[in-house]
Amino acid sequence: MKKEGNRCRCPERDVAFKLQLETVLQKSGEKYRTLVENINEVIFTLDKRACFSYVSPTIERISQYKMEEIMGKPFARFIHPKDRQRLQDKLRELTSKRSSKWKYEGEFRVVDKDGNIEYVRCFFQPIPKHGEPNSLIGVLRNITEKRKIEEALRESEERYRSLFENSPISLWEEDFSKVKEHIKKLSNSGVKDFSAYFKAHPEEVSKCIKMVTIVDVNKASLDLYEAKNKTQLIDGGLSQILPFECYQKFAKELAAISKGKLKFSCEAVNRTLTDEKKQIAISWSVAPGYEENLSKVIVSKIDKFKHGEL
Repeated sequence: MKKEGNRCRCPERDVAFKLQLETVLQKSGEKYRTLVENINEVIFTLDKRACFSYVSPTIERISQYKMEEIMGKPFARFIHPKDRQRLQDKLRELTSKRSSKWKYEGEFRVVDKDGNIEYVRCFFQPIPKHGEPNSLIGVLRNITEKRKIEEALRESEERYRSLFENSPISLWEEDFSKVKEHIKKLSNSGVKDFSAYFKAHPEEVSKCIKMVTIVDVNKASLDLYEAKNKTQLIDGGLSQILPFECYQKFAKELAAISKGKLKFSCEAVNRTLTDEKKQIAISWSVAPGYEENLSKVIVSKIDKFKHGEL
């Protein structure tokens, strides 16, 4: 034991304390290293030249490259040629910032070792040193499956959109959510027999007709109702094609809604935009997933005389 001033210093204790401290630091480092190396996202750092100075092992699952094949290489080397310049511009912009508050998030295509294209979302942030940007830290997430699902949904939507637009019969997409809400309020106010109620109150039928929002119509609908374009039918609403004599048929439709029906069919007189009356076979059904609010109802309409059914 050595004496330093008024204090006694024990070399053995110093050594033990240093060893204990090193053990704690080592365990702490192992803890965070284990965390970084086992998450699904890739953690990486780039130096001032935008080359990899660190990359977590997860990169091998995404790129098929070994870590040692990536270390020291430019990040842009692994980016699809069509996305490369955009990435380089953003990295250059980030490293010129003087604050770590600047961040960037974007999607890019990467080319793996086998030449396959993967979609990734990247998050970048500068790591300043002495007030100057020294390097970048980033997180990379593989979103290829998400993009494939989005693409499949887009193709499916386009396919059904084509079927809707080119159907030989008139198809309408309508929103009955305001009607549904109004019927609920009437029920809460004490209305029980909606068939009788709407028969006695045609003004309520008129109000409900105006509550229906026409979302879209197809090409066949323009021919059936002699409209020049979709806007004429959509903006004009149902009121312009439903004469008063059709109100009782629409009242039956409202009564069906009050009973929770998701499908309805009837025959009614409709009016074209040139004021010609036609006997129309109407059938509507609520789209799956919209049963609660009726915000998506698909309606088909057929001219009974034109199709030789009368």
